[in-house]
This record gives sequence, structure tokens and C-alpha cells, in this order.
Amino acid sequence: MTRTDRYVLREALVPLILSLLIATIMIILLQLQQELGGAGRSGMSPDLLGMRILRALPQVISLAMPIACALGCSLAANRICRDNETIALRAAGLRLPQIHRSLTSMGAVMAVIALGLTDIAPRIAAGGQPIFASPQETLFAGALPDAKTRQLVAFSASMPAGKAARQLVDVIIVKGTSVITAPLGTYTRGHLMLRGGVVHTYGPKGMLESEVGFSVRDVPVTLDFVSVPSLIGGDASTRTLLELATMARAARNQGDIAKLNGIEASLWFRIALPTMCLAFAIICPPLAIRFSQAGNFAGILVSIILAFVTWNTLLLLQAAAGAGLLPAPLSAFIPHALTLCGAVWLYKTLD
Repeated sequence: MTRTDRYVLREALVPLILSLLIATIMIILLQLQQELGGAGRSGMSPDLLGMRILRALPQVISLAMPIACALGCSLAANRICRDNETIALRAAGLRLPQIHRSLTSMGAVMAVIALGLTDIAPRIAAGGQPIFASPQETLFAGALPDAKTRQLVAFSASMPAGKAARQLVDVIIVKGTSVITAPLGTYTRGHLMLRGGVVHTYGPKGMLESEVGFSVRDVPVTLDFVSVPSLIGGDASTRTLLELATMARAARNQGDIAKLNGIEASLWFRIALPTMCLAFAIICPPLAIRFSQAGNFAGILVSIILAFVTWNTLLLLQAAAGAGLLPAPLSAFIPHALTLCGAVWLYKTLD
């Protein structure tokens, strides 16, 4: 890093930190207002309310980082340009992208940090407890497919029954024209042991042909109790990126396109928002220079407008991806592509 890079970076650090602090406080106040309304209705104690706000802090900071990056880069570039330091640096043989490369590097670092905070925020908000379905959790109203044996296993509840076993309640197994029902079953490593069940056989026209009872029946079947989205409650915002990717894979395997679109939209836009730090760090400096003659307030105003437009564009594109109108990866990064094109055009016109 050259002396010029360090100088430009120092100019951005103070407005960046102040902007991050102000944006974080504003988001916390908005969340506190919502929580207070809910607390008044539910009788939540102040201690619990404070703990919820504290646990939500990583997510709040990750939301505040893009706007803070935009303001920091804009104010630094605006100040250097208004004091004619940009002219001096360009006279020394530096082009504008070279002058602002430390700001771009800062935006990349902030994007990585914001992405990390976004990913760990659900865990912290849950108090460090796992919130994704695991073999140790009790599941309800599940339906698990087995592609190998072409069976569908449904149950009303499932709970751990030992180190490597699960007990299923009200089991229904569908394979071809046969339906097996049993009040209880125990699943262990590829085998489902049913007790006190009945085998229902249906004809080609769907009419019941026979019913045969049994006391114990071993059904070879492979079940995955982790990656099926129908077993997982909660909002997508309570999931980590790995959990969302696992849920998307399960929805794709099940052929549930509507659920797949919603999960993939949440996944990719959870990645897109933090990486806007890098996009803002690229476009805000030349944009601030363009409006530098209007004063420092112009840089602040332009950054706020850019962040507002980008946020609403992301929400619109997320809705389009969730409805299946656009592929989620493409729609998530359309604002980034537009920002990059705008930055290239601005640098060309300013140089």
C-alpha cells in the first residue's frame, strides 16, 4: 500500500466509523420501537427485551455497513476533490481508479465482514442454539421420500430413540399401489421397524383390494431427517447460509419449485446485500467527484439516495426471484452489475 493509498484511506475512516455508528443506532431505535410494541402486548421483561436487541446487533451492523461504506467513500472522495488534492495527484501521474483503489479495497474487506456477520447473526439471535432441524430434534408432520426404493414415508411426529435411532408416530408408507400404516415405528440405519400395522393393497382403478395386518414388519428405507424443508419451520432470516443451501437442495430433490424459488431468493439476497459494500466503494468516489462542487452535503445526499434506490431495487428483484420470474443468482447481482457499469462510465468521463 502506497502513501497515497494510506492517505485516502485515513480520509475515509472517520466518516465511515461515524456513519456506521449513526446507521446502527438508527436501526436499533427502529427495532426497539417494534420490540417495545410487541413487549407491551406480550408482557416481555426489560431484561429479555435488552437481550434480544443485543443478540440482534450483528445483523444490525451488517445492514448498516453498506450505507456506512457509501457515506465514507463519498465524503473522502468529495473532500479530496474540493481541496484540489485530486488534481495534484493526477498531475503526479495517477489516474482516478488508482487514487481510489484503497477505498475499493476497504469496500471488499467490509463486504467480507458484513457477509460473515450476516451468516452468524441467526445463531447469535438464537442464543447460540442450533435452529436447523437435526437428528436430535423432535419433528412434526413430516413426509420423507426415499428415491432409491421409491417410497414415501409420512408421520405425525418423530423423536430421538437412542444414539442412532428415531421413533416415528402414526407412520404411513406409500409404494406403488401399497400403503402401509402403523401407529409406531423405529428407524435405525436404513431399516424402519413397524409394529401393529396394516398393509393396504389397491387395484389399478384405486379400489381397495386387500388389507393384511402384521405385528412386526421390517421395511428397508433410507430417510434423511435433516434436509427436508417441510420439516423445518421459521423464517428464512433465522437460517444460516449453509442451512438455506441445504433446504434449497432438498426442495430441488423433492421437485417443490415454489419453495425452491423462495429459498434461493433468500439465500442469494443474503449474499447480495453485504457485497453492496464493495459496489458502493466502487461507484461512490467518482459519483462524489461529479457532484463535488455542490459541497459535502451533496456527497451525503447522493450516497443516501443511492443506498435507498439500491435497497428498494434489491427488494423488487428478490420478489421477482421468489415468484420464479428471474433466476435468483442473476436477479441478486443485477444492482452490482449496474453499479459497476455506472462506475466505469463515470471514470471514463472524469478522466
